[in-house]
Amino acid sequence: MKILLHTIIDIKDSHNMDHFQEEFTNWLEKNNWEGSSGNPVAVPDVPIDKIRLGTGTSVFHSDYVGEDSSDEARKRYFLSRTWDSSLPTMTTFMMNPSSADELTGDNTVNFMSKYAKYNGYGTLFVVNTSPLIKGSNTNDGDFLLDDEGFSFIEHALTHSESVILGWGENGQKFGIPKIINHFPFIHLLQTNRHKLKVFGYGKENTNQMYPKHPHPQKVSHRFSVDHELIHVTDDDVNKLFGKYLT
Repeated sequence: MKILLHTIIDIKDSHNMDHFQEEFTNWLEKNNWEGSSGNPVAVPDVPIDKIRLGTGTSVFHSDYVGEDSSDEARKRYFLSRTWDSSLPTMTTFMMNPSSADELTGDNTVNFMSKYAKYNGYGTLFVVNTSPLIKGSNTNDGDFLLDDEGFSFIEHALTHSESVILGWGENGQKFGIPKIINHFPFIHLLQTNRHKLKVFGYGKENTNQMYPKHPHPQKVSHRFSVDHELIHVTDDDVNKLFGKYLT
């Protein structure tokens, strides 16, 4: 497991940065731990709001280079935003990613960050049924989850207090069957059953029920930050995944 430290250490006037780095490195080595970060960053000696301590993490395919990436490399596996590590973590599990990274967001990530902050969370994880970076016009061939992609889904669901399902109609139709056929997805959901929530359901009274996307394209269909999430019930689980539970 890797841990992202999210804090400020006051080393007082009696220590300089070089001394702190040496002591910190010795402490890591003594415990047989490894640190992958660079030098510590000196911040102004003034009160700093927790919101301004925020940081992000993104995991793309190892060969991803932006818009010029090959079809194979145009993948994002994981995205996070942290503004207060003392608060719970929320995961948003959607259909497929944009090119939002550790610094830049998109409309959905920005909304979900606001939603999580408003509702008392300090970290947002974002994972998807497919890692392929593409617009909304997805088709069956765009849903090709690999081992690395599933490992991040597993991490996000395991290490968060709430999981919002929001992969929409195509995620339910194309993505979920492939994940279930290739990975222990049903077991993962059952293990984290108490965390599962949705903003709402589409085609709820048909055999095509799916969890709605948190930030729909149509403005009139969008949710507010005070929208009350719906807990996924046993009946909902049967409607979403029933044919895979037997």
